[in-house]
Amino acid sequence: MAQYLYDAPKHRLVLKEPGDARGLMGYQEFVGEAPLDLEYVVNMSRVKLNEDKLPILALTVGTLATTLSSLAD
Repeated sequence: MAQYLYDAPKHRLVLKEPGDARGLMGYQEFVGEAPLDLEYVVNMSRVKLNEDKLPILALTVGTLATTLSSLAD
């Protein structure tokens, strides 16, 4: 499975582990052939929110996904 780390100061992705895991990322037949698969991750150790604020994180990720999806059309 390819893994990248986002290097924010240099605004780039750094390859950590090569591979192709697109086929493992969903249930639809086309997933393994998709040109790109994005996985959203929240580093909870860096988030200064109480657990009752977790819905805000979910909403933020949903907004990101919706925005990127609309740009793809």
